[in-house]
Amino acid sequence: MTPLCLAIGIFDGVHLGHQAVIDLVLAEAKTINGKSAVLTFSPHPREFFRPSEAVSHIMSPQVKEYTLKSLGVDSIIEQPFDADFAALSPQAFAVFLKKTFPTLHYVAVGASFRFGVGRSGDLETLKKLGQSLKVEVVGVPLRCEGQNPISSTLIRKALIEGDMSQAARLMGHPYLSQARRIAGEKRGKKLGFPTINLPVTQKNELQPRFGVYTGWMQLEQRPERLSCVMNYGVRPTLNAPTAQPLLEVHCLESIDVPVDTLVTVAWSRFLRPEQKFSSLEALKAQIAQDVLGAKGSKLPLGSHFR
Repeated sequence: MTPLCLAIGIFDGVHLGHQAVIDLVLAEAKTINGKSAVLTFSPHPREFFRPSEAVSHIMSPQVKEYTLKSLGVDSIIEQPFDADFAALSPQAFAVFLKKTFPTLHYVAVGASFRFGVGRSGDLETLKKLGQSLKVEVVGVPLRCEGQNPISSTLIRKALIEGDMSQAARLMGHPYLSQARRIAGEKRGKKLGFPTINLPVTQKNELQPRFGVYTGWMQLEQRPERLSCVMNYGVRPTLNAPTAQPLLEVHCLESIDVPVDTLVTVAWSRFLRPEQKFSSLEALKAQIAQDVLGAKGSKLPLGSHFR
């Protein structure tokens, strides 16, 4: 049977610290001609224990899966985090791992990983339990950006401020959104700048700073990356303040994108805040300037996508 190498964690943002854990699993799987997998949990344990304290997720489950697979992970397993799972002792958690993954050979976690009822198990506990199950367990130290450990909290702060360069440095890849195109009212087309409307913000998902950004887009079944300029927000010139946030993407190349096409968008650079214009002509003139700004931008780095 094929041995399995497993990374365990929440991995929200799949940042450089997470990738250090995953890279160990990928390397070990390659060395032993095994398979790699990621075990993650839903809902976030903090949401389960403190439901009134919503966690602003950096990634939707869909984007997390896309990113993990882009790194080369063979499979992703999402374990429901419910009352029964939360009540497992550290020993029962280890048994769960071996029962769920009979060919488990290698486990990698962050050095601060805690597990079991009351967070009673730590890395050393898992290593000892692994020995009894003939499973090697390794812990990966925190990665730092300057003096600060890389964390989902730092990435959320960068995104809320519209600092996409900082977010990309911490994650090792651009901030991504992914959704299926919905039908719009063709207002952008009437202004001379047709847009692809994407409902990218789901429940408990972080909202980046409202405004205009440069980036690239990619369509399902098509490998090329196309430069774009996009607006994320409530479109105050055209809508009431209560409108739901929407990502409107204008591709710098003429391209047909049918409704319901899956579109992946990478956010590169913040150009300006969203604002309400006095007229459609003023909005049109500003969009033209935004497009010029996007044409002068380089595509964001995506070197971690194999």
